[in-house]
Amino acid sequence: MSFTSDCFSGECGLCFNCENTTEMKFNRKSFNKENKSPDEKRARDLSKMLGKKNVEEYTEFYNKKLFAWCEKYGYKDPFCYGYAQGKITYNNQKFKLVEKKHSLFCEDIYCKMVYENTSPWEQDKRYPIIPIYKSENNTLCAVCIG
Repeated sequence: MSFTSDCFSGECGLCFNCENTTEMKFNRKSFNKENKSPDEKRARDLSKMLGKKNVEEYTEFYNKKLFAWCEKYGYKDPFCYGYAQGKITYNNQKFKLVEKKHSLFCEDIYCKMVYENTSPWEQDKRYPIIPIYKSENNTLCAVCIG
């Protein structure tokens, strides 16, 4: 496969040269193409389209909202969830707060993008204790569910 021209920055992540470089730079399980779900691939593509600066800005925005929510409700971890609502109705669906460490992810594409662009340490240590609400069909974080 050939492209008409290479990108200017060498960091777009969308052209062949950048894709090759990206695979060499990241040696993480989340960047392993063979095991990625379609949602994970979309989140990775979204981060490429938005660019590094915008992804970092959104990540900072998301973290501020998450920390503010945790502070407001006294949420420390799934076992010590403070005054957070145990059950919420959102978009005519009933959600329940997950009260144990989990491997669940918010289904919002922007939240998945933030996850894909975090360090392996954060993925292993921080995300299993983020406040997650689960319904029969969906999983949303506290920031998205509001």
